[in-house]
Amino acid sequence: MVAFHRLARLFMTILTLAVVASPSVALAVPDPYEPAKIKYYALLDDSTRNRDHDQWRRVAQLFSQAQKKAPTGARADDALYMAGLCYERAHRLHGEDGYIPESLAYYDKLYTAYPGSPLADDGLFRSARIAESRGNVSLAKKKYKIILRSYKSGDMLELARGRLGQLGRKVQIMGVRHFSGPNYTRFVVDLDGLSPYQAKALPANGAAGKPPRVYVDLQNTTLPKTMPKETAVGDGAVSRVRMGQFDPDTVRVVLDLSFDADYRVFPLLAPARMVIDIYKAETPSRSHSPTKNDLVAQIINRNRKEVLREARASRTTPKSTTGASAGELLTGKLRIVIDAGHGGKDPGAVGVGRLKEKDLTLAIARKLAVKLKNRLDCEVKLTRSTDTYLSLSRRTAMANAFGADIFISIHANASRSKSARGIETYYLDRSSDRSARRVAALENKTSEAGVRETEQILADVLLNMKLPESKRLADNVQKALTKHVAKKHGAVRDLGVKRAPFYVLTGAIMPSVLVETGFITNKAEAKRLKSNAYQDTVADSICAGIVEYSNGI
Repeated sequence: MVAFHRLARLFMTILTLAVVASPSVALAVPDPYEPAKIKYYALLDDSTRNRDHDQWRRVAQLFSQAQKKAPTGARADDALYMAGLCYERAHRLHGEDGYIPESLAYYDKLYTAYPGSPLADDGLFRSARIAESRGNVSLAKKKYKIILRSYKSGDMLELARGRLGQLGRKVQIMGVRHFSGPNYTRFVVDLDGLSPYQAKALPANGAAGKPPRVYVDLQNTTLPKTMPKETAVGDGAVSRVRMGQFDPDTVRVVLDLSFDADYRVFPLLAPARMVIDIYKAETPSRSHSPTKNDLVAQIINRNRKEVLREARASRTTPKSTTGASAGELLTGKLRIVIDAGHGGKDPGAVGVGRLKEKDLTLAIARKLAVKLKNRLDCEVKLTRSTDTYLSLSRRTAMANAFGADIFISIHANASRSKSARGIETYYLDRSSDRSARRVAALENKTSEAGVRETEQILADVLLNMKLPESKRLADNVQKALTKHVAKKHGAVRDLGVKRAPFYVLTGAIMPSVLVETGFITNKAEAKRLKSNAYQDTVADSICAGIVEYSNGI
């Protein structure tokens, strides 16, 4: 018996050594990155907490701890990048210099600790952009040059080269424009290049007779003498906008607010412009309920749709910059904005038989509007109902001003390959793959390098979008599309739900998706797209997807 026990202990010792020595049979060790990622997405989806800089600091620390616990893990580099990104977000919300040293430290550590990581040049680029925005041109140049020298095959190469060429050249303001609703104003500053910027909110000063304000400092920028120094708005969240040369290198844009409001500032490319969104904090379209816990408590006792109907009650419709009313008083209705892609001087993709994307999208949008009104208790608005041109940023502004709960942008795909086919649905985020980046470049009217730069400059904005809700909407629409099209028109290639930084979705404060209804450059799909029956099926399918989504709100 003693000999047996000795043999048993020896066997267990050998087994233990084998487990330690062989990763293939080792017990699974929890990945410390996963809890941080879960916390990140939970914060992303909480419209109350995600405006608190301290919440982002805490998530950044979780990513930092994940890297320290598993420095040789598969996602250690991802953890450092996310820590830097979350600290950047905290800085944006805090408004002061706090969190910038931490953000820079994590981006730099990513490059030094994991130089072979595909994220190393991304971290360097973001670090250089921070240095640039803080006026440290020499440090920015140094980091851009590291990218040129060490990451010649990386996706940041062209962006770094472009920024190096831009450094030292003064950016000039080319024009201004705005679009307003009762609780929302979008102000756009057109530029001849990308400008570093800083933004801050100021409370009302009753003693000095000053309203609440938001100001944006455009660095390395000049204001032409012919440019108006003041623009009256008056019918939205902003009463007026003032601009002035604050110092030789800075143009300050000051927005006098009509009431206390939230703001979001982000640049766009092709052409370069700075977008300033001002919106009332309690706008229902931005947050259907006070908090997720409050909503759950209400659902226990009452029907969810009834709760949401009350949340949407007593909202007024927007006015355009001309002051024309966009509709009557709406109460208790779901608000949906349908965007027919392209239009007017912009034909979109031109496919087989000179078929124009702008014509297809308008036909489908009109059909979809009718079907939605028949199936849902909703108010529907088209961004365009005729063959007219609208800028991409104006389309999103219309949805925000309308107080939309859902935004759908309809498009038709195109490819150099005539065999390319299929249906896909997108929501706003960093590109999911090379094909997604190509589609975004096509719709944004820019290059793939431009899309990569957009992903970088919009990283802060994307943190505050309704990404989980948009993904769920995209899933419902894509599922309905592929199911109904296959049933009525034969085989269809399901390209799935993807992510990409589409300008037309950027800044939307409601769940929003872009639908590519087929390839206009594919002979068989172009024939389908041109037919009234197929357009009707597509409209039916998108409607079914929206109904399914709305039932789960």
